[in-house]
Amino acid sequence: MKTISISDGRKQFSSVINWAEQNQDDVIVQSRGQSKAVIIPFVDYELLQQARERARKRKAIEELRAIAQRVRAANPDITAEQADQIGIEVTREAVENLVKKGKVVFEG
Repeated sequence: MKTISISDGRKQFSSVINWAEQNQDDVIVQSRGQSKAVIIPFVDYELLQQARERARKRKAIEELRAIAQRVRAANPDITAEQADQIGIEVTREAVENLVKKGKVVFEG
């Protein structure tokens, strides 16, 4: 790992990028001794994005399970299958709304 100041980074931007790529290592960018940003190799960025997406999906699944549990608790007279179906319908509507608003994009 390498640390540079913002002013040095500005002057040597191309060489800093090349160093990060060639060494497959991070460059911490500081201002007045405070870390402000990190330049990372693109392959590491892709891994970071994948990890963020996995975390987002885990959180969404947890939230959906909590909704299904609340539906079951609020409606003890319906079966688990009926509660699951309600959860699926609510989820589908929520996802469709997010797609319409441009907040979710499905690649496929």
